[in-house]
Amino acid sequence: MLVFQPTALGETRTSGQIFTAHGANPDSARMEYLNTVLGPEDVGICESVQRGLASKGYTQGRFIYDPAGGQITEHAVHHFHRLLVETLGL
Repeated sequence: MLVFQPTALGETRTSGQIFTAHGANPDSARMEYLNTVLGPEDVGICESVQRGLASKGYTQGRFIYDPAGGQITEHAVHHFHRLLVETLGL
């Protein structure tokens, strides 16, 4: 499990945990891929999003949301958050 937490424009703190069966060692090839390819790629994406959110041209909000339910949308996540807000009465 990895957590990417933007701390400023162009800066991201990464933390995580590796879960294995009792007594098992993490797969070294997977760990190498995580540390050299996947992790840095995800940090770059996170920092790019933060730069985009800070631009004057971005007005959409946190999600890519198309009320018509288009192909490129985070409709399910948006729907879940709306349900949560309604349930909590926020």
